[in-house]
Amino acid sequence: MAQIVCIDTGTLNPEINEIDDIVEIQDDDVELTGSGYELMKVIKVEGKTKAEFNGILNLKRPEQRRAVKILKAGTWGFMEEKEVWNNAGKWCDLISRPKYAFSMRDITEADRLSLADSKIDISTKNTILDKVAEKISLDEKNLVEVSDLNPIVAMEL
Repeated sequence: MAQIVCIDTGTLNPEINEIDDIVEIQDDDVELTGSGYELMKVIKVEGKTKAEFNGILNLKRPEQRRAVKILKAGTWGFMEEKEVWNNAGKWCDLISRPKYAFSMRDITEADRLSLADSKIDISTKNTILDKVAEKISLDEKNLVEVSDLNPIVAMEL
């Protein structure tokens, strides 16, 4: 069973995180005790391992790269670089990287309880887990396209 540790009111810091941000994922053989975990929300996912849940998250993680501006060949200079991410085929500036990459904010309390229920089939649980939100795309600052990296394909008639 996977255990998903999320931000809760006791660990909320609006400057850097949000309620239901996924902080870590553990297998069920890891005991999540201590004062740090008492303030977190722990969601158990019966029938999924940590590795399987990480696989689900990796499918949602957008491609990210470091882009460099190439100067004129044969000259000395300083290289300009920026972080970018692939937003459905368009490269955008990665201006604001969230502290935690994923959130369970769109998953209802009833769905969370279903995840821990061994009587609920795995396909239903997968449907619930599909609601995990990737956070880079949720910040408007990260939606500005980098025109140099997105060639114009339209032809003038």
